[in-house]
Amino acid sequence: MKRYIKLIFLVFLFIIFINCQQVVERPEKPTVTYQPIENGAKLRLTWTQVANADGYYIYVDGVRDTSLPSTVTSYDVIGPAKLIEVSAYKKNEESEKWSLDLTPVVNEVTVWGASDPDPNHPSGLQLTDNGAIPLAIGNQANWPNLDYIFDDRGEFAPMSIVNPGDYTSPRYNDKGNAISSLASGNFDDENFAPAPGNYLTQRKDIAINGVYYLWLDRDNDNQTTNDNFGKILIKAISGKRVDIKVAYQKVKGLRWLKTQ
Repeated sequence: MKRYIKLIFLVFLFIIFINCQQVVERPEKPTVTYQPIENGAKLRLTWTQVANADGYYIYVDGVRDTSLPSTVTSYDVIGPAKLIEVSAYKKNEESEKWSLDLTPVVNEVTVWGASDPDPNHPSGLQLTDNGAIPLAIGNQANWPNLDYIFDDRGEFAPMSIVNPGDYTSPRYNDKGNAISSLASGNFDDENFAPAPGNYLTQRKDIAINGVYYLWLDRDNDNQTTNDNFGKILIKAISGKRVDIKVAYQKVKGLRWLKTQ
């Protein structure tokens, strides 16, 4: 009899051991969508529930928000931020992270004032997801792509940044792009472009070491979620040559420009 009791006891311990050793399956990575809100000041994340997940983690620039209720499936990032990540968790198992890189694309280029006679010296600038691209304004094929023109002729002297949609002869394009007044601080300190209403929609005279915000209203229909924002540093002006540093936020409608 004692042998049977001992056997039953061992079976009981084995069952407990097996239950304790059950592996918790890693949850699937969340599928997240995002949308700028409050005129581009914040970014709203939403996602569908992950099967069997206990809850979700949100990381902003590597820092996890520990205040979230487990049932949350949306989150407003106040920002500005460079990286946002969302994961699901089940007990101590965390899923692969969904991530969104919000670091503006930054590059340095050289342009020339429009009065420069050398046809190989571009006076126009196009902002793209791959960075700022100088364009020659004398080439009509470039006109639809022009976002800004550096002009030092007549009323624009000594050097101004001009919206190409405000020229009448020639009519480069119909864009409503704008540039802000002088921003405070230095290039990397300027993390948050102001809302429309704080820009000059036609032109802005520029100065060496000046930092300015860019509002790209390419559809010329006032602020919409289809617009882009950026910032520009005038590193040097030497005669007709202008050396610049440009940051461009790829996410449309978002005014975050955090570069450090």
